[in-house]
Amino acid sequence: MALQLHFRYLPVLKAQRDWGLFLTDCGYSVIEPGSPYPLQQHPDPYNFDWKKGRTLAEYQVVYITRGRGVFETKGLRRQTIEAGDVFVLFPGVWHRYTPDARTGWDEQWVGFNGVIAERLLRAPFFRPKKPVFRIGVDEALRQRFVALVNAVERDPAGGPFQTPVTLSGFWDTFRSGCKGAARRNTFRASSAKRRIASCNGLRTPSTSLRLRAGWA
Repeated sequence: MALQLHFRYLPVLKAQRDWGLFLTDCGYSVIEPGSPYPLQQHPDPYNFDWKKGRTLAEYQVVYITRGRGVFETKGLRRQTIEAGDVFVLFPGVWHRYTPDARTGWDEQWVGFNGVIAERLLRAPFFRPKKPVFRIGVDEALRQRFVALVNAVERDPAGGPFQTPVTLSGFWDTFRSGCKGAARRNTFRASSAKRRIASCNGLRTPSTSLRLRAGWA
């Protein structure tokens, strides 16, 4: 089975912490059908197995652009993940995920932290209780992940200012996609409620009709 894997886990300098938004890791992997998962080439704090799951000390954004699988996090039922889905991992929150062995998947991820990151993740649509966003396969967002990996390749030590600027560009595209997904979900939920209300209205005779028919 073919396997493509590329990642970087970065030391965090004091200057980066002072900046308030710093990259901790980023990468991508192409998991073909039938390939083992999770992969074990990652550092110990990031390795996990399906039975135990994992808890991180940072935020991570994981973007699936091919295949399907499942995602589970503390307090929520297991969710199906499809190509075009993004899920957010929150610091200190247990989670686990895996591709479907029949399809595998392509995953891109970025890990980050800092006081600015904490403020950014306070947006009302970023909540541990709703960590999955149905953004769709968005080439602009995928390229932001690629740009982060390329920036780290050019400067593995992570310049205190270069990487946060690149991370800010990623964040703008990611947040825009999540806001769009949240609006679509709200619209679909409102439309469903209107349809249900309309159907109930058709099924249930009005008060005046019931009175005239002697039903009340």
